[in-house]
Amino acid sequence: MRRVLAALALAALVLGGCQTLPRVPYGLETLNAASPDYRYNFIEPGTRVRFLGDIGGVGREHPSGELQLLPLSGGGANGAYGAGVMYGWGRRGDRPEFDVVTGVSAGALIAPFVFAGSAFDPALREAFTDGRAKNLLRSRGLGALLWPGVFKPEPLRKLITNSVTPGLVEAVGAEHRKGRRLYIATTSLDTQTQVVWDMGALAQRTDPESRQLFQNILIASSSIPGVFPPYC
Repeated sequence: MRRVLAALALAALVLGGCQTLPRVPYGLETLNAASPDYRYNFIEPGTRVRFLGDIGGVGREHPSGELQLLPLSGGGANGAYGAGVMYGWGRRGDRPEFDVVTGVSAGALIAPFVFAGSAFDPALREAFTDGRAKNLLRSRGLGALLWPGVFKPEPLRKLITNSVTPGLVEAVGAEHRKGRRLYIATTSLDTQTQVVWDMGALAQRTDPESRQLFQNILIASSSIPGVFPPYC
């Protein structure tokens, strides 16, 4: 009997890991039609040309003509180390004003603060050290059998919505107008390909929906399939 119960429990866990919420099916044509100019879906014809055209003029004002690029990647909980490096570098006073900043996973949480400038370094430090990040791993318990993701998404969403303030979004938009670029990478569940978002272009929009989309992109980038779902 114990073996039967153990087998049933294992089957429930396996099936639970495959759970997902009902989603509206999308075709490639629908996705293409719904793609705004700040979204680069590289499965679309011509997207690479459009992206290279946008980034081609960045950094030309430097005497050397070199592009100063800062890529910030993932690392899960180790992302706090990257945040500490950026904060310490800013405190030292010689962190460059990078022409292009990119972020994915935990790096997506750090990138907007670094891109916006050293004035936002204290906010970056607080986001990772004031206790908001320590409760991210809140298990769903048996709820993981019914809902996608082992951990609850609310703590991650709360961390990002509280940290990404209107002032931060406005600062990202201001730096974009100077010719700098902030790109965040996510993965499309429909096409199984990478999507790159021009966050500075999105920050030019001042409506509440665009600010929420700004936050949702960061949530999607930092979510882990099967662990943190990219929605509540």
